[in-house]
Parts: sequence; C-alpha cells; structure tokens
Amino acid sequence: MDYKAIVLENIICKGYELDYFLANGWYRYGSRIFTQFYEKNEEDKLCELFWLRYDVKKINLSKSSNNILRINRGFDYTIKPFELTEELESLHTIYRGQLTFNTSETLRVLLEDVNNEIFDTYLIEVRDGVKLIAAGIFDVGLNSIAGIKNFFDPGYKKY
Repeated sequence: MDYKAIVLENIICKGYELDYFLANGWYRYGSRIFTQFYEKNEEDKLCELFWLRYDVKKINLSKSSNNILRINRGFDYTIKPFELTEELESLHTIYRGQLTFNTSETLRVLLEDVNNEIFDTYLIEVRDGVKLIAAGIFDVGLNSIAGIKNFFDPGYKKY
C-alpha cells in the first residue's frame, strides 16, 4: 500500500469547493491541496491518519478557555483579506526563533504564491495598541474555514 499523499496543484478552492475538500479530509499547503491516508511513524510502521474537523457551533468552552478570552479583552483584532507584509514576516521570525520544532523559514515560503487566486485567504491580526502581537492565516469557504498558520510574539505567551 502506498502511503504517499495525493496532491492537486492549482485547483481553485473557493466557496463550495473548499468546503467539499475539507469535508473529505484534504488540507492546503502553499498552492496545493492534498490528502494522505497513512504516514510512517518513528518505528517506520504505517499508521492511519485522521484529519480532524470541528463543528464550531457545538464547542463548549472550558473554564480555562473562558479565562483566556477574559484576559485578552484589552487587545484589538482585525479580520481582513490576507496580504503579506514585512510586519507579519518580522513577527513570524520572532515566533520561529523560540520554537523547538521545525517550521517554514518564512511566511513567503509557507504560502508560496501569496497573491494567488486559488484560495480566499484571510488574516486575523491581534494588536496591543499599535504593536502586532499575534496573527492567524486562514482560508474561507461557504460553510467552513481552514487554519493555515497561527503565530505570536513570545513575550505575550501568557495570553
């Protein structure tokens, strides 16, 4: 059995199309969308993969999640169409510097063609005054969203 991913390139994934792919276990990376059923583990054995999706309307926030929302009330946020900026790249570089795992060197590398017409990509910015402290990049369908990358200033880790 082949465990490699099935990859489609340059497929328009907006609206219903993105909803369809996400509902069927596909995920976006760069300008590609892929799915995979098996992956080898540390012992070189094949393990079945399960792509998780959540029905947001059915999520009940825990006490600790509500506390996080409460302590973050003082920050401003904006949701807008994604545009790669030096400010985002700088925040990503700071975030990447404290990680104990590998991730893309830059956002440009992760997103490959940030001006493509393949996905409806949005950005949520979180600011402490004028300072950008966190960001989330996500794709929007008709009835779903797919998180692509979230990162933050390590100085705000307690939030």
